[in-house]
Amino acid sequence: MGLDWGVIAKSRTVRRSNPTDFLGARRASKTDPEIVVRLRKLHADRSEH
Repeated sequence: MGLDWGVIAKSRTVRRSNPTDFLGARRASKTDPEIVVRLRKLHADRSEH
């Protein structure tokens, strides 16, 4: 059994804060060419093993 971790935005007063904003993390997007290349490479690597 594994645990899935997700980042959940929390509402504070009127402004909504998201932990990824504080970390400076990039959000994955299907329209981001760099993300698409990385995901395709990961998929290719997994299918080889």
